[in-house]
Amino acid sequence: GLCVYVSFCHSYFQSKNAFLSRSAGGNAFAASKLNDTVGWRSRAYINMDARTQTSWGTVQTVLSVAIRSRSGVFNNSGGFGAGGQNTANPQVYAAYIRFAGFTFGRADANFFFMPSKTWFTGYWGQSSNGAVQLAYTATFGGGFSATLALEDHNDSRQATRANRLAGAPGVVNPTRMPNIVANLRLDQGWGTAFLAGVFVRNSFVTSAGVPVSVSKNGWAVSGGLMFNLPALAKGDKLYLHAAFSNGAISHIMPPYLNGDRSDGRAMGGYMRNEENVTLFACGATVCAESVKGWSIGAVLTHFWTPTIHSNFAVSYVSLTPGSVSRATDWYTGGGLGKASAWATSANLVWSPTKGFDIGLEVHYRAVRQSLAGTGVVTPYGSAALSPLTVGTQKNPNVFLTKIRVQRTF
Repeated sequence: GLCVYVSFCHSYFQSKNAFLSRSAGGNAFAASKLNDTVGWRSRAYINMDARTQTSWGTVQTVLSVAIRSRSGVFNNSGGFGAGGQNTANPQVYAAYIRFAGFTFGRADANFFFMPSKTWFTGYWGQSSNGAVQLAYTATFGGGFSATLALEDHNDSRQATRANRLAGAPGVVNPTRMPNIVANLRLDQGWGTAFLAGVFVRNSFVTSAGVPVSVSKNGWAVSGGLMFNLPALAKGDKLYLHAAFSNGAISHIMPPYLNGDRSDGRAMGGYMRNEENVTLFACGATVCAESVKGWSIGAVLTHFWTPTIHSNFAVSYVSLTPGSVSRATDWYTGGGLGKASAWATSANLVWSPTKGFDIGLEVHYRAVRQSLAGTGVVTPYGSAALSPLTVGTQKNPNVFLTKIRVQRTF
């Protein structure tokens, strides 16, 4: 099969100093006017699903490869400022073999529940590229199933990085063990119930003088419910989700608090709470503390007619760094503040024929963060503004619209 889509994005910033940066030699708020507010993205998928019957059951082989081209908002993945011209690159979304209950290769990650009904992700965990894994799924009667999986640690983006306070040496991120994921699932006529947990080993090796190994265990749990609502209209569904994490925040929210690495910067900036662990000097060694967080979300799908439907989504996430991080000056020491964000979105999609969607989507997002410390705000390309004070809050808000045309066949 082949899937092709083209999307256009435009965002409107309400905050003049929305972006908290870790680059350009210091911590600074970069003015929104210096960043892209428009972007284009075109992507083509090639999908293959081959199945062969054997005396031991079905052997399924799946491949999904995408080639994309993007510019502007969608292309700004390495820093602030203009995203530049169109760039094209391939991606592998799925490449696995499934046999006798086992899954080998890159498939959907086993922790996540919420669907991709809106074209920008809400504040819940997700993994569009899945995870390389070795998994076993046991299927029982009555729609009940259970999965136990070992997943590539590197597919949890925050798991391979650490925030470092002043005085903490540089680190490398060796993979010490895979993520351990388990879930329970119940599928019935009324809908679905889902419960999942994950254990993450965050490991870092410092390189200042004598190498020092630092490890910090992380974990997360999540639960979800999906209700079929045929009384409203055929195809209507309601999804509910909640998750809590201690040192595994990539499993309860998208990478970076305001969205993914490229889109998030177009949606009002991102917070410095994006890593699972903060490293800091404590005497002659290096210590670590985890970032904790929780998120909730809901999505309602409603069909106005058999060919016109909408999705309405709302989500909220709250992050709390450790006590040392919160007490460290963010400007000079790299400290983190408590942060929260919420998002609402709605779209209207027309499907004139099966597999062909034309839609318009609107988002509003808001971030609330409190930063400890004092420093001078220096937007890129501008003169320094007045110093910040202890307990400074930076609360960017943003409206965003997206038009998308997609054909799957």
